[in-house]
Amino acid sequence: MSSTVKEWIVVLVFLLSPILFSMGEAFWLSKKGWTSFIKALIFALLTNITGLVIGYTVLFIVLSTTLLLAWDGSIGKFKDSQIGAVLVLAVLFIPFLLLLFKRGLLALLKMSSGKSAWVYSVLTAILLLLISMGLPVLIGFILF
Repeated sequence: MSSTVKEWIVVLVFLLSPILFSMGEAFWLSKKGWTSFIKALIFALLTNITGLVIGYTVLFIVLSTTLLLAWDGSIGKFKDSQIGAVLVLAVLFIPFLLLLFKRGLLALLKMSSGKSAWVYSVLTAILLLLISMGLPVLIGFILF
């Protein structure tokens, strides 16, 4: 298998993993009786795709800015702890944004409320981030 094919496999896993996760999430929501499967699928796809696109865009901007500062030499004006804090916050922004999207839309659609909605929002945000980032890395590690 050529290295180009391996790279495209990793890219496809990266693009398909949130969609497959959303389908599993919709199945779980409908099984729990919170809503119908179609409404749950629309909810899951809308929150997951929107949250990931905005979150990864912010992460890209922060990483690009850090790289530009490193090339320019201006990064020496900052402490290592400041740079590390910004990078950690950029990565943590994605699950926080997903959490807010999910919890907000759950409340807006009156699908669930209370502690169970918060627990669901936190767990799915963390799982989606781990799966969307971790699975492509794992597949890439196996293939290369």
